[in-house]
Amino acid sequence: MDDLGPFCGLNPRGPDHGKRGHGNRTVTSRYGPGKVRRMLRCRTGKARVSERKGTPRFDARLSAEKVTAVRAHVAEGIGTRKTARRIRAHPGTVARYTRRAGDHAAQRHDELVPFSPEHRGAPVRREVGARRQEAEELCRRCPRQGDGGDHVALDPETRLVVSPVVGKRTADATHARVRDFRPRTGGRAMRRMTSDEYPVYAEPIRGAYGHVVAPPRAGRPGRPRNPHVAVPPAITCATVHKEKENNRVVRASTRVVLGAAAVALAVAASAVGRVVSTSVVGRHNGTDRNRCRRKARKTYALSKDWDTHRAATVFRYFSYNFGWPVRTLRVKGERGRWQKRTPAMAAGLADRVWSMSEWVAYPARHMPRK
Repeated sequence: MDDLGPFCGLNPRGPDHGKRGHGNRTVTSRYGPGKVRRMLRCRTGKARVSERKGTPRFDARLSAEKVTAVRAHVAEGIGTRKTARRIRAHPGTVARYTRRAGDHAAQRHDELVPFSPEHRGAPVRREVGARRQEAEELCRRCPRQGDGGDHVALDPETRLVVSPVVGKRTADATHARVRDFRPRTGGRAMRRMTSDEYPVYAEPIRGAYGHVVAPPRAGRPGRPRNPHVAVPPAITCATVHKEKENNRVVRASTRVVLGAAAVALAVAASAVGRVVSTSVVGRHNGTDRNRCRRKARKTYALSKDWDTHRAATVFRYFSYNFGWPVRTLRVKGERGRWQKRTPAMAAGLADRVWSMSEWVAYPARHMPRK
């Protein structure tokens, strides 16, 4: 019996577009070498498409094993040319499939990480850490040459990357990250938001979570007071101030930007520490550098193309969420054995560790051709 649950309607004008597991797909024929690829038919849309539609394997000239190998090498941080030598493919081909992997991962992230779910029995609100990681500078031939970076919103309890934005450290990138993070969390107020000492954070947080208040007319002569943005007391934001001497941190202190009382209560109820800190995000940045060769310090594998750099970064984050078991997240099973868990499993978004071959074959709701 063919398992057609992961497949969905890909026709934007069809009634079942994007719906999975509704019994809308049937196998009409098989094609390809060995007749192992399935041709699927939509019962409502009456369209016939390949089972590879919406995956990086669609219209691929490489074998399925090599497509999976490209993604596995990218997830392990191996550079483009080294990957090409190991799988015996052209470097341009590896870069093209890397961009496909990034597009596929971004769409799967939008579908599977729409919000940061709650733990059963945990407080209603969660914590989030925000920090920027510098990447090795891009090649001088790139239009976006110079230093790059990632703006990451991370759940410190589950280590789940909720909202990554790839780009330079600018106010626009910071606003984009907050705009992307708020709908993923359903607009809820996080129990505590912690960031490094970047002054731009306060403005987008006020704009995303605040509301405009128009002061009532006082009934006196003169111009009325201007409307202003009021932030609810539950919205919190704290920063970590570090003092350095000879490029070493000698003192660290915390500063509350929004919600002083709420920050104090959140610190007391925190499950990951009793102080305001971005150490969890810093530890994740170390894992990211280890798994993405492009971001390693003093490396020859720096990015030469911005689109490939962004695709590799997005895919790395997504493979981390669903396919990278974090040692500190493991739990003991019924028989007393340790069970590995990924950040997505800890957040309740997955029930198993996703393998690379399984992930490559899972179609996105819409996969543009590159």
